[in-house]
Amino acid sequence: MQNVGRLMQMATADGNGQLTRQNRKRSRDKLRRHGLDFKRRCRLRDHARYCLVDVLKYMPSLCAGLCRYEAMHVYFIGFCSWLLEILVLLVPKNKFSVVSKLTKSCWQFRDTTSGKTHPRLQSILRLTYYTAEKRVRAVFYWAHVLGLSAHVIVEPMRIHAQSAVALLQLILIAARGHRAYSGPELDIIYKDVGRQFFVHLEAMASYNERKRFERHQRRHASAAPNTRAPVPWTRATRSVILRTSPLRFTHMLF
Repeated sequence: MQNVGRLMQMATADGNGQLTRQNRKRSRDKLRRHGLDFKRRCRLRDHARYCLVDVLKYMPSLCAGLCRYEAMHVYFIGFCSWLLEILVLLVPKNKFSVVSKLTKSCWQFRDTTSGKTHPRLQSILRLTYYTAEKRVRAVFYWAHVLGLSAHVIVEPMRIHAQSAVALLQLILIAARGHRAYSGPELDIIYKDVGRQFFVHLEAMASYNERKRFERHQRRHASAAPNTRAPVPWTRATRSVILRTSPLRFTHMLF
């Protein structure tokens, strides 16, 4: 928290001089990357300083892991949205009608506790105004649409699409409490399975980015000579990860 306070002071400092403005911008960007808004100062230390305990073993971290996101925004909206948006880009235009037909042929899912059926999804290609619950349901629809061959996906990415959908299904089942997993099993799901999910997700995202760059490159070749050439996406360096134990990772945020 001391580092957060220092960054807040630098982010709100007067912009007198080029070096001060550069440090101010760098501090604002660093705060933004970690979910903090320099315009809204955190008052947690002011009102709850006697309730917070700094655990040196897990430092440096924001209040020793006090700040966390809930499952809905992380898994039901975040993970599902990333996968669904990438899968849509991997479906060729001539396969849209096949995906729509397979989606409408899927049976209704039923709540295992109450027996109540969930409403059908009319489309898994258009996600506008889809709630978190519908996005979770769309992931399970994709499992039926892909099937064993995943013929609705471009051929190089079929195994990645099937693996990502299967892995996210396991994460969602664990996050929603539909299975009685033990502690070690949950560690495997959220760490090892989650890591593999992002491996397949990154492979599909890289494929889409490469196709986007090639498409813009061809368009640039036929454009005027003074037009700007497309720039490939490069990963930004966000943080340094230090291994403190076999089951614990500490992120050097600041």
